Amino acid sequence: MFARLVGTTLLLFLACAAYSQVREKDTPDTREQKVRDLLEKFNQAYQQKDMESLALYVSPELTGFAGGRAFLSWQDYRDTFLSRIFSRNMPPSTWEIEKIVTSPDMAWAYTKTNYKARRQGQPVEADLYQVFVLQKLAPQKAAIAKPAAPAASDWKIVLIDYTFHAEPLNQPQQPGTQQPNNPGTQPQPAQPHP
Repeated sequence: MFARLVGTTLLLFLACAAYSQVREKDTPDTREQKVRDLLEKFNQAYQQKDMESLALYVSPELTGFAGGRAFLSWQDYRDTFLSRIFSRNMPPSTWEIEKIVTSPDMAWAYTKTNYKARRQGQPVEADLYQVFVLQKLAPQKAAIAKPAAPAASDWKIVLIDYTFHAEPLNQPQQPGTQQPNNPGTQPQPAQPHP
């Protein structure tokens, strides 16, 4: 009886040790990779104009800042901002993650999208910067659209802020209008996109 108890205890101990080694460790590198993966999936869904997939990566309490407005929920952001953006053709672009910073429960990142388009009939080279704040949410709060969705993550985007900047392309300088090269001056920002 004693040998059986010791054997069962030893087996339980070994099973726990094996489980703890198999379980993924939460390190800065694994957190950064999870956030990077989520942002890449978010961008892919954004490029495909896939609202249903986008919903998997955001909190219902998402706050968004774009076009001089604040959107105080995913529904408001989706219905007021994204639906208007997605109703237009989007020019080809390049997208990259510039920086990610994580802690065990929060992360922030910013991305840059570069594209060429026409604005008020003129060709422009435009940069769209997005700042994301992400939070690690409890599983029941993390899933909003499909609770058992395989693409869902415990990381969710809780804030998005857009900054848009455009420069005219290939515009010849008018005689006598050349701007001095003064490093202390800043170019005037373009009107916010959409």
